[in-house]
Amino acid sequence: MKSFFRNQIYLLWGVLPVLPLGAALLALETLHGNAGLLALETTPLFVGADSDLRLLSGLLVYSAVGLFHLTVCLVIGLWAIVRLLAQPRRIITRTAVVLGLSLGACVLMGYGARQEGLDGALFLTYRNICAVINAADLGSNFLPTSCTSAGVSLLAWIALLPLIAGILATGFVSALVSAGIGPSESDEEGLKRTASILKDAFQANVVVLVTSAVTLSLFFKLPLSILHADATAAFSGYGSALTLFYGMIFTLTLFAIFVPARLLLLRAARSKGDDTLNASLSDVLGDKDMRQRFLNFLLALSPLLVGAASPLLEAFVGML
Repeated sequence: MKSFFRNQIYLLWGVLPVLPLGAALLALETLHGNAGLLALETTPLFVGADSDLRLLSGLLVYSAVGLFHLTVCLVIGLWAIVRLLAQPRRIITRTAVVLGLSLGACVLMGYGARQEGLDGALFLTYRNICAVINAADLGSNFLPTSCTSAGVSLLAWIALLPLIAGILATGFVSALVSAGIGPSESDEEGLKRTASILKDAFQANVVVLVTSAVTLSLFFKLPLSILHADATAAFSGYGSALTLFYGMIFTLTLFAIFVPARLLLLRAARSKGDDTLNASLSDVLGDKDMRQRFLNFLLALSPLLVGAASPLLEAFVGML
């Protein structure tokens, strides 16, 4: 039985990247249940006569960054596929299972939340932004007639596509990481190959999640371009808090995917009793000295640091 679980441990990487997202949905649902957030739709807003133009400027910046993010996710997804296709057939098969498991878990989680009426994340991260923009009465044709309706507007797709791209790219990277997990990859060449995959996959996933955080931050701050200066204080804090929240979730996602994989790799290497092999793997993983370890830790925190830098993005949006 113990041997069976050891051979199937790679399946965990179909679940690990989904756990932080599930925790985020539960946390947002709890917060939504304790606040009267729909009042935003009737809150008077102080907007200028040039609101349409200012919102368009904000959307252009958001769209440019969002397009860059989509391109990054596409390139990294294709890179992960190419790396996977270079693996033996048995590895390709099991990583396809891991990818299907992680994407299926996301779909089931979203479907279950909708069936149970758990829409806290939807209200906090999309409908409130939509409500503020709608309250300005701009007459833009991309806005929904009601931010609480079930219909999907162009604004919803603008918000949704970067999120879907980030989830897909992260799923492909997590599947790639699982390619090096398990007893079948415990020989010296397999361990070196796994270390190389972990290093490249970690850097690729950092790029995906940082661009995801930047894109989300710009979306959360779209209303700032149409609010009067006296009305921006509360909402800027709201956008910054959301950016920090998702930055933390993205950082936890990195830890969930890569920390267990690194521990299993180093444990397998130590079991060989080969100091030269251990030194070689540490060098590949960037774990050779304290400076490299600190740099890796800083990279893992980079999505969260986007939230800390949120005021800079806010100042940029305010200049539009």
